[in-house]
Amino acid sequence: MLQAILLLLVAIPVTNSHTPIQLPDAPDNDVVQYSGYLHVSDDRHAHYMQVFIVFTVAESDPNSKPVVVWFASSLGYSLLHQFFFMFGPYIINTSNGSLVRNDNAWSKVTNLLFIDYPVHAGFSYGRERNETNDVYTIRDLTYELLIQFFEEFPDFKANDLYIGGSSGTAQYAPLLALKIKENTTENQINLRGLFIGNALFNLVESFIDLIVQMHSLGLVDERDYQIAQRDCCNGTFDECNFSSATDVEFCGDFISQIISTRRESGLNMYNLIEKCKNDTEIVNVTKNNDFSGSITSSAFTINHFIEKSDLECIDETPYSSYLNRVDVRQALNIPDNVRPWDMYRKVPYKNLMLDDIYEVVAEVVDSNLRIFLFGGDLSLTGPMLHSQRFAAKLGYERTSKMTPFFVESDRVAGHHTQYNLIEVVSILTSGQYGSGRNAETLYALQAFLSNGN
Repeated sequence: MLQAILLLLVAIPVTNSHTPIQLPDAPDNDVVQYSGYLHVSDDRHAHYMQVFIVFTVAESDPNSKPVVVWFASSLGYSLLHQFFFMFGPYIINTSNGSLVRNDNAWSKVTNLLFIDYPVHAGFSYGRERNETNDVYTIRDLTYELLIQFFEEFPDFKANDLYIGGSSGTAQYAPLLALKIKENTTENQINLRGLFIGNALFNLVESFIDLIVQMHSLGLVDERDYQIAQRDCCNGTFDECNFSSATDVEFCGDFISQIISTRRESGLNMYNLIEKCKNDTEIVNVTKNNDFSGSITSSAFTINHFIEKSDLECIDETPYSSYLNRVDVRQALNIPDNVRPWDMYRKVPYKNLMLDDIYEVVAEVVDSNLRIFLFGGDLSLTGPMLHSQRFAAKLGYERTSKMTPFFVESDRVAGHHTQYNLIEVVSILTSGQYGSGRNAETLYALQAFLSNGN
């Protein structure tokens, strides 16, 4: 069982034994994986936070392959869903709940570390500390978790490291990258870059980009779109934040319409071509909220709605049924007193938005770190238009125009654009972080990692 102690203020003795896990019902079970907890302590509480991780060793030549660390996109969202949905070596067959081998597992090209942070996400548990959940304390704690991980697995410390996740990870991953870079002499971590799937860098801008992308897909009434552009955005959506609205009532109604019409029509914002679980409670969220104020204040309500509606579109039953089996919990080294796994639990937080996100990301690039912005064009959670516009607005030289790439010779898989060290890859006809086109997403990831050598 993987056991690692995170030393913040108090030194605590620990006994470690690294034994690869064997997942029940997994075919072959020939992939080396570790599962357990990293322990966070302070001077008041021993082990006040116990953070669950799964570490999958690359299926071939792990010593030469990078370590890719995936963090949560939304606080309280368990990464085990993504792990068994798309990225891990075994995925859950949702039709019968069985495990099947994943031909497009990221472990084919990387060593893969999933960290279920913060406390109460998935199998993570411990004392609640509301004040910890802002971007800066998330940065500090995830940094310490990485330090302790490499102390437990020193053979991987010299490997290239890439950190990231999807959507909201864009808020704190750049801060974490800068902290690692600033302490390179001390920690000797070989950080090479970031990766973000369907990124949400700026909540206001991403909502505007969402409106534009929905309009291009024919999901917004044309007359209302033109009126909103004129009366809410001073004639253009390019630099709009709704603060210059001349018709506040219409603009508030327009925001509500964008959200409620989309939800009531049954669209899956995670992937437009996939079915969405019906949930009238989420519809009522939009009906009972007033979005007529500034878009900045409304954006947080909008973001919460989008996150929750995405989760409601996912049938978690096959995942919870497998992960809550007694033999599976034992295999994953979950203590008996830890509550059953849920895909999402509400986690208190203070502020997860960075006002100076452009400056922070620019500092990352200027620190010679690479950035991989990828995702599906059918996700409305983090529209790819936002990643494309954000990368362009940073102002770096465009070193490669938008170019199609192919996995199959007769079909375009997606498009690649590069600005200095920033690569933007849109995966055609796919959802959040390229889901639904797993082979194409793996191909794009492998190409990015190979270009870094």
